[in-house]
Amino acid sequence: MITTWRRVMKTKSLTFLLAFTFLFLFSGSVYGGDLKDGFDAVEREDYETAYKLLLPFAEQGDAAAQFFLGQLHNVGVVVPQDYKEAVKWYRLSAEQGDAKAQFTMGNKYLRGQGVSQDYKEAVKWFRLSAEQGIARAQLTLGNRYVQGQGVPQDYLLAHMWFNLAGSNGDEQGASYRERVERKMSPSQIEKAQELARNWKPTSK
Repeated sequence: MITTWRRVMKTKSLTFLLAFTFLFLFSGSVYGGDLKDGFDAVEREDYETAYKLLLPFAEQGDAAAQFFLGQLHNVGVVVPQDYKEAVKWYRLSAEQGDAKAQFTMGNKYLRGQGVSQDYKEAVKWFRLSAEQGIARAQLTLGNRYVQGQGVPQDYLLAHMWFNLAGSNGDEQGASYRERVERKMSPSQIEKAQELARNWKPTSK
């Protein structure tokens, strides 16, 4: 029973690994040579080949390759599962401004996984990602404002981020926004809607 559960969890992790990694591949970047071969190997689910091809690029500073290595260490595919090593690669990618890596760093600090739990540091990374338009980061940042984790509790800003997340395709954005509206005055809701209308994403 335990073996079956572990197999299911590993399969789910691999599915997530593929999905999240390919958000990099189709974000407008163009790769050539061995780097493209490495990501082609990811698409084939040949993670061992992908690791061998992408490791040199990650070491040379390619953000997408660094993120992929973080994923491998995070899940424990090809290499032993090691959250600290995963965070090392995620951070290198995030510090280059990659929004998805920044979101992942936020989650690591939120959960205390591979790093000491630090809500303020989590908010820092979630904000960097959210400001680039990542819907899940916007939703998560909104939750931090609702709960007052790493930031002062602020329903107005929570509403704004939930609104933006919903507009960017996160299905939970609208329901979270409606939930926080119950704790707000009409004037606060109007102000939050204005903030969302005037919001502009930043570039990395």
